[in-house]
Amino acid sequence: MSDEIIPPVDGTPPVEAPPVEDAGGLPSGQPDPELIGGKFKDTQAMLDHIKELEDKNANSRRELADKEKADAANNDANTANITKVQAQNQVLNDMIPDFMDNGMTVTPEMEAKAVEAGIDVRDLQINAYKFKERLTTAFEITGGREQYEGMIEWAKTNLNDTQKVALEKSAQQGMSELAIEGLWARFEKAQANNPDAPRISGQPAPSGLQPYADRRSLYKDKDYIETAAGRRDEAAIKMYRARLKITPNSVLGI
Repeated sequence: MSDEIIPPVDGTPPVEAPPVEDAGGLPSGQPDPELIGGKFKDTQAMLDHIKELEDKNANSRRELADKEKADAANNDANTANITKVQAQNQVLNDMIPDFMDNGMTVTPEMEAKAVEAGIDVRDLQINAYKFKERLTTAFEITGGREQYEGMIEWAKTNLNDTQKVALEKSAQQGMSELAIEGLWARFEKAQANNPDAPRISGQPAPSGLQPYADRRSLYKDKDYIETAAGRRDEAAIKMYRARLKITPNSVLGI
């Protein structure tokens, strides 16, 4: 029996059984005194083991360094690509007004400028048509070019710095219809609350109207007036815009 304790007899203290020797003649779990460190048969075996560990560590460090280098290269490439796209978008935005003023026709000068910036001329044409569609929608919402430009000028002087940056970015990318409606409602409300401000168009919402309590009800009416039947429903459109004007900014997300 291994490690058996012999019970005491006649009050004598217990005697521990001697350790059981393994097949090699050594107590179980004890290192072989003839091995270096109890593991290696000679110095060379120990050195070989140390070198193996060092090689593994060196390989791990090399793989980590290669990964960090590859990640840095990818980050640099992504940054360069983003910078290039931003520069191209700026060139496109700068050329769009001239393109539209020229009857949506590309001049040799525009083409040369586009090629220099690495822009496909077709992108200029597509973006210009999209921009024209967005402007048409904006004019329809605000009642015309003069009203739209008046709203933008008001926003430039009445919004805070964060909102101005967001507005400029949104204008470059094309403001969504809801964003235009929200800004127009805010502009109209500001005009209504300031009797000395020159009114461009519209009147304060008549009494009795209820503002939208949440976006769900707002979107429900908005979705309707965008249908074929809704576009012909002038009463619904007027009611929608009147309620929108008195809806809190928190609901509009402004």
